[in-house]
Amino acid sequence: MADTGRENEQQSATEPRDPQWATSPAGKYYRLVHLDPTKAGLKGVPAVFVIWHSGVRPRWVYVGRTENLAASVEIISNNDDIMQYEVNGGLFITWSLVRQKMQPGVIEYLTTVLDPLVASPGGSGKRVPPIPVLVPGIKS
Repeated sequence: MADTGRENEQQSATEPRDPQWATSPAGKYYRLVHLDPTKAGLKGVPAVFVIWHSGVRPRWVYVGRTENLAASVEIISNNDDIMQYEVNGGLFITWSLVRQKMQPGVIEYLTTVLDPLVASPGGSGKRVPPIPVLVPGIKS
């Protein structure tokens, strides 16, 4: 979500931005249990990320933001509240390199729209204006 100025002038305030969700070199979303964050070069990478399970009734599981995606993936891999959904067709993860000043608004939007099963740990408690983005799997 690069901020190029001119693009932002032309983009409608209600038109969702394409955050360019990460996929594997094969063009598929990453299976959480198979993702090696160090090998994927995620150490120290700030990002917004989304986790979901597939299966008979797919659901969004978690929406978060981080200063270090590799560390967050390791923490999530040990979080029973999230990992319990692995049995429901597997957990998948994607992320976007959303600019830090835009992350709270993107998280606000995604949390409202996706209604994840596991709540993110509290922030300041202060609501911020949502920034609409395309959800993973949706193309503009």
